Amino acid sequence: MAGTDPRFAAYAPDPAERHAPVIAVVAEATEDDVPVLAELQARARGGSADEWADLIHRALRGERSLAVTAKVSGEAVGYASAAYLPAHPADGAPAGHYLTGVTVDAAWRRRGLARLLTRRRMEWAWERDSAVWCFVSARNRASLDLHRELGFVQVEFGTSFQGVGFAGGEGRLLRADRPRTPSPDLAGTSRESLPERHGPGPGPISTCDATTPTRRPPSAHDASAREAPRPGDPAEPGVRPQPLAEA
Repeated sequence: MAGTDPRFAAYAPDPAERHAPVIAVVAEATEDDVPVLAELQARARGGSADEWADLIHRALRGERSLAVTAKVSGEAVGYASAAYLPAHPADGAPAGHYLTGVTVDAAWRRRGLARLLTRRRMEWAWERDSAVWCFVSARNRASLDLHRELGFVQVEFGTSFQGVGFAGGEGRLLRADRPRTPSPDLAGTSRESLPERHGPGPGPISTCDATTPTRRPPSAHDASAREAPRPGDPAEPGVRPQPLAEA
């Protein structure tokens, strides 16, 4: 299809075949996960595994950032991040908690893993603020559908947000407000999400059936999904981050 980008999942909203169910464990990443996640990022987004390892280490150590992994049978097959980003007056992006990139191994796409990773980051952001933000390329239709289904609405469009430009020239700034009551799509059902287990370790762990259909919350104006530039740093006080793409 003209205008597609190999870094984006192929757009197929109604695929002829569905993948078999998969049980995924979504949890905060640890230092032990870094080598595998760095290789995953390098395969999917380009760059070297060493570069990605450095960036993931920084996300893990940041006080205002989150790094999350999705594992199937103990194998890390997905990675996602979020961070607090200061305001960027040059392109009008406000300060806030942003989704800063999600990657699923090509062999494990179309099983709901990106949705699980995104929901986990939204919950993290809503624990800290009343809204969660992201910006996405108008050319990434699969990602824009995902964000729309999870309640994101378009706030603005432009050629860059948080200093990140878009191939094709246009991106979307999106926001999802914290619900007054838990959204069915985020709270889960008995099959979709077992109770989180809190205890020793890096953070909450959720076990989810990544193919269980979810109910869509009331949403969304037209939104788009943004392209993946080169990786960037998690937000730290006094440091201007260069976020990753939601893709």
